[in-house]
Amino acid sequence: MAIVFWRVDGRLIHGQIAIAWSRLLGIDEIIVVNDEVSRDETQTMLLEFATPPGVKLKICSVADAITLINNNEFEGNRTMVVFKYIKDAVRIVEGGINIKSLNIGGAYFSEGKTQYNKALALDENDIEDLRYLSRKGVELFYQVAPMNEKEPLSKYVSL
Repeated sequence: MAIVFWRVDGRLIHGQIAIAWSRLLGIDEIIVVNDEVSRDETQTMLLEFATPPGVKLKICSVADAITLINNNEFEGNRTMVVFKYIKDAVRIVEGGINIKSLNIGGAYFSEGKTQYNKALALDENDIEDLRYLSRKGVELFYQVAPMNEKEPLSKYVSL
C-alpha cells in the first residue's frame, strides 16, 4: 500500500497512463485528484471507461485525497496519483502530504500559457506553483511517457 508515482496530466487517464505508465510501474490503483472532476458525473464515467482492467479507480477532491492519503485508505498495493493541474499538487502539499517526486507529463496549452515542449505549457501561476513545490523538496521532472527521456523541469523554467 504505497503511492509509487505522482503525475500532473490535464488529460488524466489516457493511453500513456492506462497502458505505458501503469504497466511499467505495476499500478493496481489510480487516484485522480481534482475538485471539479470529482463532482462531474460524465467525467467520472469517462475515466472509469479509460481505467485499465484490474486497476481500481478513485476520483476525489483535494480535501478528500488528503484524508485518504493520511489514513492510508488505499485499495491497491501500487498506487498512482494523477492531478489535473499543478495547483492540485500544491494544495496536497499544503495539506501536509509529502511528495518526493512529481512527473509533469501533461500541462497543456491554453491562452496565456507559454509552450515549452510538446506537453508542457505554463503560465506565471504554474511557474510560481512549481517553485513552491521545489522549495518544499519535491523533485520536479518532465516526461510525457516512459519511453521519453526524463528531464529535470529546471531545464525549461527557473526554479
